[in-house]
Amino acid sequence: MSARPRILFVDDEVRVLNALRRDLREGARDWDMDFVDSPEDALRRLDDTRIDLAVLDMQMPGMSGVQLAKALAAADSDIVCLMLTGAEDLQVAVQAVNEAGIFRFYTKPCSTADLVQGITDGLACRRDRRSGSTASGGADVGLAALEKLPIGVMVLDAAGKLVFANARAGEMLSAGDGITVSPDGTCRAATKTDSKALRRHIDTVLTDASVPEAMLALTRKSLLRPLSAIVTALDNAEQPSVLLFLTDPESQGRPSLPALRSLFGLTRSEAKLVQGLVAGLRLEEAADDMGVTLSSARTYLKQVFGKTDVNRQADLVRLVLSSGLPFTESAAADFRDDS
Repeated sequence: MSARPRILFVDDEVRVLNALRRDLREGARDWDMDFVDSPEDALRRLDDTRIDLAVLDMQMPGMSGVQLAKALAAADSDIVCLMLTGAEDLQVAVQAVNEAGIFRFYTKPCSTADLVQGITDGLACRRDRRSGSTASGGADVGLAALEKLPIGVMVLDAAGKLVFANARAGEMLSAGDGITVSPDGTCRAATKTDSKALRRHIDTVLTDASVPEAMLALTRKSLLRPLSAIVTALDNAEQPSVLLFLTDPESQGRPSLPALRSLFGLTRSEAKLVQGLVAGLRLEEAADDMGVTLSSARTYLKQVFGKTDVNRQADLVRLVLSSGLPFTESAAADFRDDS
């Protein structure tokens, strides 16, 4: 059996397979490549050969690319899958990443250079998985827990490409208002300025230990209030990765005021401040929302830090979100419950 990596390409359009075979002919120096035109043939290949990485078409008759990726993973959990799709529906792409463990997705037509880089990175990921590292198991549990959070959460690799998005983040990506994903899977903001700032913050939190997180506002084309974003390095990841926390101040619910006071021993004013921060408001906006001065809000925040044993705003937000507190949609509901 060859020790070279074996790549499987699956697409129901023979012309697409021929184009891939032609464009990737230089890859034959390093990889063994198989090309099949049906998911059923792909699964039969597993009976007599090893597959290291599969490049799948999203839309195929009888079995979708997502379904095939799940079947391949059930047969060999180390197989890395890349997805090619002509669909522009980002919700489908998020489903592919989350439900089927797709390593990366690309919109057709995909450049040869991007696909070769994706295959190279995917094979490196497979080698890491087979090296005996157990970090991914804990990460999988953590990512599943992120689905429960009421804010958008994305995991991005060091290049800014989407690795995971919870349901709320998927909604934000589909809306395309302030945050989106390019055809090659890179997370981008609505403006060039915000995209550059996001790229800069990712690089900073990954390379500078003195900057554990960075915050920025993402402008929205709808002219609604900007999305609030917190970028922080993801500890214990197999590869350098960041967490991107996204909140929408226009629609974000707020943690229950009585629950905040009960769990953390906060005063009403302190709890109101925490509500605003978790809902994505900047400290200045939270102070204005409460009808207090910025100086008073800073005093409240310092007192909250002392009671919650954290010293950064990002840590405070994560602490509240991970505490399983109920969320409310209106201040009136909080007033009734806290009166």
